[in-house]
Amino acid sequence: MRLVLMAIITVWSAAATALDPPTLHGLDGTTHALSDYVGHGRWVLINVWSPGCSHCLVELPTLRRFHSDHNAAAMVVGIAVQYPGFGYPDSAAIASFAHANKINFPLLLADRDLASAFVTDLVDIIPLTFAFHPDGRMVARWHGVITTTDIEEIIRDFQ
Repeated sequence: MRLVLMAIITVWSAAATALDPPTLHGLDGTTHALSDYVGHGRWVLINVWSPGCSHCLVELPTLRRFHSDHNAAAMVVGIAVQYPGFGYPDSAAIASFAHANKINFPLLLADRDLASAFVTDLVDIIPLTFAFHPDGRMVARWHGVITTTDIEEIIRDFQ
C-alpha cells in the first residue's frame, strides 16, 4: 500500500510540474504570466493590493512615482485582489479606481489563491510587495506599506 501511495504521489507531482504556470488577466482582458515581466534585465516590483485597503492607498503614490522615475531599469506590476464576496471590489470597480487614480503601471486581476500561485509565494496580507532581481530571482517580500527608501534599500542590498 505504501508503494502504491508513493507511486501516486510521484505521478501527481510530475503532472503538477508539467502544468503551465498560472496566468492573470489585465483590465483589458489580456492574459499575462509572471515571465512576461520578470527576468528581462530590470527590477520588477509586484504589488498585491486592493482599492478597499487603506494601507494600499497610502503606498500608491510611491509606486506610481517609482514606476515613472525608473521605467528603464525597473517597473511595478500591480495585482488587484478581487474578493467581491468578502467586500473587495469586482473588476469594473477596480478599473474605475485605476482610471480615477491614474495608475500608470500594468494592473492584473486575481483572487488570493491565484495571486499566490502567480508569484509562487503565499499572499497572506495586503499590501504585499515582491521584489524580483533583473535576473528573475525573487529577492524580497515586503509586508505592509513600502516606501521609496525601502525600495532603494532592497535594490542596493541585492544589486
